[in-house]
Amino acid sequence: VLAPLAGPWLWDAIVRWYRTAIAMTAREMGARLYTLGLPALLLASVPFLFGTHTLYAWNLDEFSLPFHNILFPWLLIVVGVSWGILVVPGVFFSDRYLRRYTATLFGLGILLWAQGNLWVGDYGVRDGSAINFEPLAWRVPYEFGVWLAGLVAVMTFSRRISEIAPFASLLFLVLQVVAVLFGQDAERRTEWVEPPPEISQFSSAQNVIFVVLDEFQSDIFSELLEKDRPWFDEQFSGFTYFADHAGAFPTTSLSFPAMLTGQTYRNDRPVPEFVRGAFGKGSILHGLQQHQYEIDLASILSTAWVDDWFPDDGDGGGVDATRMTIRKPYVGIEDYRRFTARQLIEFSVFRHVPHVAKQALDRRPDWFTRLFWAKSRDSVSEERRYEARSSQAFFHQFIDRISVNRDRAVFKIIHLGIPHQPVVFDEKCTFQGVTNFSR
Repeated sequence: VLAPLAGPWLWDAIVRWYRTAIAMTAREMGARLYTLGLPALLLASVPFLFGTHTLYAWNLDEFSLPFHNILFPWLLIVVGVSWGILVVPGVFFSDRYLRRYTATLFGLGILLWAQGNLWVGDYGVRDGSAINFEPLAWRVPYEFGVWLAGLVAVMTFSRRISEIAPFASLLFLVLQVVAVLFGQDAERRTEWVEPPPEISQFSSAQNVIFVVLDEFQSDIFSELLEKDRPWFDEQFSGFTYFADHAGAFPTTSLSFPAMLTGQTYRNDRPVPEFVRGAFGKGSILHGLQQHQYEIDLASILSTAWVDDWFPDDGDGGGVDATRMTIRKPYVGIEDYRRFTARQLIEFSVFRHVPHVAKQALDRRPDWFTRLFWAKSRDSVSEERRYEARSSQAFFHQFIDRISVNRDRAVFKIIHLGIPHQPVVFDEKCTFQGVTNFSR
């Protein structure tokens, strides 16, 4: 029914746009691109460029590449395509509609920026678990009122806003770029590192292999041991299971200092200060190095955390070790770049839209997937987006590359992640209680 009615109107609009386009001089086209282009660039850059950088800068330990390696080309492609989609239709608008369209682009860009920076709701950690939207439902009328008031103001004063929108957009973009450039110092320590060959190399003389399965429950291991005891006795002569051993700390990151230095954390000083002090006083790693052992470490812990295990005492007495972080997802650099760009866009869009839109995206994730290629269900990156699958992939690669070609004794720490219980605290470091935890 609607097609016969809309068809002639759409054809007339196309003919009118075509006639406007062929009659337009290069100078007029440049003026329109300037008027439209900067507000459109502002609107595209807020979620896809500046928003993604904000998320990156505040979650540095989650990434294995500098931001500029993710920016080129994937984020810039999305910004460019979005900019083109916004600009092309408006180039052929009449002067009246051009002013309204320009003012609307500028207003939406400012509203998106304010939503993602000034009134950001606390929706919890984005770890793949379900989001409880009910506690923040009170935001709906306030956000609706602000967005409605902003758009009404834009339409009411569209003439004046369209006059200042290009320069205001340019000024805003420059200020944001300056802020991003000043934040580059923090990301310089984030570098792409391939597994060193030594990680998979063993000694022909003496090897000590220290494997940590993060969060592996001892009661489950006890049942496995009882079920397959003959196999353990055959494979591991003299194997002993210490069933009464008590953990030194609820988290593995602080159990490592206890295992390697013999010192336990008492919550009496900042954690980094304790870790550096414990390893600085001496650890099993110091003793191993003095006995001519070569030390290798592969861990799911971030590089910044592990660096505190090897403090430099200034006189050359520190421990030298081959180290690597098992990145997440554990894939090649190009797959990692694409996956990380998609992930940053997904989180940034979620951050910058109002509460109602967040609920819609949560209920219909396919909307987002189709628009921004946020997920690729058959990709290796998507399969390994969580810790356990990445550790599994690394361990398979580690086994495939094993060789025996070192003369000195080797002490090798392999720290792998498995399906993990979340430990949740609030802003005052108060434990939020035991989460649902089952086998």
